[in-house]
Amino acid sequence: MQRVLGWFRSCGLEPLVFDFLNTNTGNSNPYHSMAHGLRVGALAGQAMASHTLPDVEAFGSVTESNLVRTATVAGLFHDWGHPGKGGTDDKENVERAAQKVMQLEDGQYGFTGTMAAAAILDTAFPYEGDPVEALGGLLRDADIWHMADLTEEEFLEAQAGLAAELGVPLAEWIAGNATFLSDVMAWTPWGKDKAMGNRERMVAWCKRWGVKLGG
Repeated sequence: MQRVLGWFRSCGLEPLVFDFLNTNTGNSNPYHSMAHGLRVGALAGQAMASHTLPDVEAFGSVTESNLVRTATVAGLFHDWGHPGKGGTDDKENVERAAQKVMQLEDGQYGFTGTMAAAAILDTAFPYEGDPVEALGGLLRDADIWHMADLTEEEFLEAQAGLAAELGVPLAEWIAGNATFLSDVMAWTPWGKDKAMGNRERMVAWCKRWGVKLGG
């Protein structure tokens, strides 16, 4: 986690991390937690900085440093205020998070609040078609495939946490999402690389629970 926090420090966004930690009611959620937001934020910013997006021109005249900070902030706050339980409308969840980002002083920290908020709206699950915003696809990829960077213990803990929030046994959740897991869903070249690199782990993990992935 120190490496993750170091990314925010390098971007000059430490004050926003403190804001996130002090105002986010979901910090202790089993899955949509403080650690989840920090990891997705750092990964989204690092992916933007790696220049692997095929359509950078889609962002117009926004500077590279602004894009990196915008991706980082969007990832950090994308689940802000998440209730941490199933049966809630995820559109309401992302709208709450998007409104929070719009309240931040983007000019002071060198990011674009409207762009970050629009990308967050693209992460409402289940996904309805392709992302509307260019940054939305990157944020979806970071939200899903941050798992590729977790240790085995963190990975299993995260999946157990997600099942706990949904209120179903872990094996049942895996079986119900086998198709989604096997699709290796991703929207950017960077995300596709992450997904393929994580597929072997997914298959092995699901086999432990008696679930066979397709493909």
